[in-house]
Amino acid sequence: MNKSILITRGFVLLNTIIWLAFSIIVATGIHPALPDSELYKWFLAISAFISAAFLLLLYFLLKKRTKIAFFLAITFLFFIAVLTVIDDLGWIGFIVLYITLFPMILLIKNRKWFLKTNSS
Repeated sequence: MNKSILITRGFVLLNTIIWLAFSIIVATGIHPALPDSELYKWFLAISAFISAAFLLLLYFLLKKRTKIAFFLAITFLFFIAVLTVIDDLGWIGFIVLYITLFPMILLIKNRKWFLKTNSS
């Protein structure tokens, strides 16, 4: 496994940590810009936690070099990037956007490695 593959997976893991931290921040009420709605707060917290869990799953599946993991990772990272752009894009949003797009670009760059089966 070359350095670029490790960096790609590392950024997927970094995304996992970001979304887990965000879910905790929202669930504990520390986030300063949330509306007063408890339903909205818990929807965001649970959605962020599920995203973190899915990204962690993708982190492990990408090591196994399955095609489904590759395509799910590209799709899910793209989905996160679109949602990030739709949201208020401050300096933290730009950092999250970069951290989301960077592994997506690396996945595409290294697609031959990720799409190769283990038996080959």
